[in-house]
Amino acid sequence: MTLNKPTRQSARWQRPDPEDLLRILEITRQMAAERDLVKLLNLIIQRSTEVIRADRSSLFLIDRDSGECWSKIAQGAEIAEIRFPIGVGIAGDVAKTGLAANIQDAYDDPRFNPDFDKQTGYRTKSVLCLPLHDIDGEVVGVIQVLNKEGGQAFSDYDQHLLSMLAAQAGVALTQARLMESYVEAEKLQREMSLARDIQRSLLPAQPPRLPGFDIAAYCESADDTGGDYYDFLEVPGDGTRYGIAIGDVSGHGLGAALVMVQARAVLRSVFSRDSLSASIAQVNNRLCEDLETSRFMTFFLGMLETEPRRLRYANAGHEPPLLIRPSADGCQVTELDADGLILGVMGDGEYPEGEPQDLQAGDVLFLCTDGLFEARNSNEELYGNERMVRSLIELSQQSAAQIVDGVAQRVLAFADGEPLADDLTFVVVKVL
Repeated sequence: MTLNKPTRQSARWQRPDPEDLLRILEITRQMAAERDLVKLLNLIIQRSTEVIRADRSSLFLIDRDSGECWSKIAQGAEIAEIRFPIGVGIAGDVAKTGLAANIQDAYDDPRFNPDFDKQTGYRTKSVLCLPLHDIDGEVVGVIQVLNKEGGQAFSDYDQHLLSMLAAQAGVALTQARLMESYVEAEKLQREMSLARDIQRSLLPAQPPRLPGFDIAAYCESADDTGGDYYDFLEVPGDGTRYGIAIGDVSGHGLGAALVMVQARAVLRSVFSRDSLSASIAQVNNRLCEDLETSRFMTFFLGMLETEPRRLRYANAGHEPPLLIRPSADGCQVTELDADGLILGVMGDGEYPEGEPQDLQAGDVLFLCTDGLFEARNSNEELYGNERMVRSLIELSQQSAAQIVDGVAQRVLAFADGEPLADDLTFVVVKVL
C-alpha cells in the first residue's frame, strides 16, 4: 500500500522552473480579474490540470453551515454536483485537516471512495489533493488533480507547483464569493424595494370622502414588505355606503405580503354590500384552498352607512375595533366584538355580523392590527392596550388625520428607536 503521510510541508521545496513560474503568474492575473464564481471555478480547474499535466481536476468548496464539501464542477465528469461530509474521502479529509495528500494509487488508500469511479466508468489512480486557504488561513476549499500524464505518480515538484497555484486560488475564491454575496444582496434589496413599492401601491391612495365621516389610515411594515392590510371598498352607484377592511397575515415579510395581496384581490372580486358574512366566507374558502397550513389571516370587514349613520360589521378573529364616544364624564370605550374563525384554517366557516352600531357626532372608530399594542421598547415593555386606549381618549377631539399622526408618534416614541417586531397598521373613522 502506498499511502502518503500527510504533513503541512510534505513536498520538499524546489525552485520552480521559470516557465512554470510565468504560467503561475499569468494564471494568478487571470484569477484576480475574474469575479464570476462559476467562471473562476472553471478557470482554476482547467489551469490546474494544465500546469500539473494531469488528466482532470476537481475543486470542492466548503459549506460550513451544512458541514459538507460540494462541487458544481468535476472536469470531464457527468455528475453536475457532488456533496459529501467534511472528513469523508480523500478530499473531505484534506478539508478537515488542512493537510495535503499525495497518493500514488487511490485504491491503496483507505480514505478513497470508489463510488464515483463506478458511476462514471473512470479509473482513478494517482491523486494530488491540497487545501485552499483564505487570507485568514481558514480552509475554504480543496483542489484535487487526478492521474498524472504518463501514468506516473505526482512528484514533490508537482505538489509544490500546485501549492503555489492553490495559495492564489484560495484568495481569489474568497474575493469572488464576497463579490457574489454583495451582488446578490444588492439584487435582493432592489427586488425587495420594488416589492415594497408594489405592495404600498395596492393600499388606498387616500381615504374615501364619505358624507358625515372623516377617515385616515397608517401602515408601516416591520420588514420591506408586510402582511398587514387595509382597504376601502366603494359600493358602485351608491354614495351612502362604503366598505372598510383591515387584516393581518401571520408573520411578516414577503410571504405574508403575497397572502395579503391575494386576500385583497379576492375581497374586491366578491365584496357584497348586502352580506358582509358572505364576503368574508368566500375570502376564507379561497385562502383555505391556497394557503400553507402554517399561514392564516385575521380579518375585519365593516360597512359605513350615512343614512342613518351606522356601522355594520363582521369579524374573523381580528382584534375588536374600538368605538370611543364622548360623554359628560369623559369617554365611553366599547369593543366591537363578533365571533368568527380566522381565515385560511377551515373552509365553509360562518361569520355572523355583530350588533349594528348607530354612530353619533364625535364618535371615533379605531381599527388596528396587533403590531400596535405589541410594540416594544428597549426594556421589553409592550405598548399595550391601556396606553393605546389612553392615547385615543386624549386625541379623540382632533381630526382623523391628527389622531392617526398622534397615535403613530406616541408608539414610535415609546419604542425609542427599537425596530418594530410586527407590522403596524391602523384606521381612524371620526364621525363629524
